[in-house]
Amino acid sequence: EPKEEPFIPCVTSIHSFTSAFLFSIEVQVTIGFGGRMVTEECPQAITVLIVQNISGLIINAVMLGCIFMKTAQANRRAETIIFSKHAVIACRNGKYCLMFR
Repeated sequence: EPKEEPFIPCVTSIHSFTSAFLFSIEVQVTIGFGGRMVTEECPQAITVLIVQNISGLIINAVMLGCIFMKTAQANRRAETIIFSKHAVIACRNGKYCLMFR
């Protein structure tokens, strides 16, 4: 009778959806607590891990680019505001107003 080889999971210490979700977060933010890891038994798991990392990097780059673009536009707008060297006091609606451009 042939001996059965012991079962080796693709990812160690995964017992539920919660532990799989925590493993995904650990991989994405490179925390790596050390308890869960991908084994070399499943090339598909390694491929999924690489795809997750690359897609996460792309999403982070796009989000950072959007934030940088928004902050850079505020500086360009501030550079276009020029104050006048002259002010005018004029009567508007029966009240004197200080006006400048």
